Amino acid sequence: MKHLAGLCAVIVLLLVSIAPALAKESPDKVTITGPGLASPIEITDPDIVEDFNPWKGQFIDWARGRVTDIPPVDPRYEVLIHVKGNDGRFQVIYAFEYAPNPSSAPGYIYLPDRDDTRYDLNARTILRPTGWQYASADSDSVISRILKEYATVPASRARAPHSIEILKNPWAVALAFAVTAAGAAAWLIRRMRPTPG
Repeated sequence: MKHLAGLCAVIVLLLVSIAPALAKESPDKVTITGPGLASPIEITDPDIVEDFNPWKGQFIDWARGRVTDIPPVDPRYEVLIHVKGNDGRFQVIYAFEYAPNPSSAPGYIYLPDRDDTRYDLNARTILRPTGWQYASADSDSVISRILKEYATVPASRARAPHSIEILKNPWAVALAFAVTAAGAAAWLIRRMRPTPG
């Protein structure tokens, strides 16, 4: 029984130590939905996707601080950041909204507040100040170019969808794996123990 407890402890420690490292890899896909788009834009080019890395947060101009006055926020586009799981399926790990600036200045990024259902999704990935922020000039340029390239209807005549994928809790998956591994280890130990008689 001591061997089983030791084995379980080792498995749990390994999972706890490697899960954060695995979670902070670069994202694999970005989707953008909103007015004027016939369907979601899916971006998988690693160079572009890296611009949306939530752990680096370079899509926000942090030096300017938070937006103090509510900006003109029409139209708004939802940006979802995904990672690819071991099963090959994409999971959303971070969400924000982008609103172009009517002037030629960079637009705005909205990081969901606590009363927004997307807040928990983002908090599981990385905690950042919420609310309206200024988009960085580089990210604004990338998003604007992509939106212009894929726009099918003028944004003023379209309506944004209000949907978001649900992320499965990665810690629950790690815990389920640990329990399964512990059960398998216990079964193996019992099988290897000599039977009396």
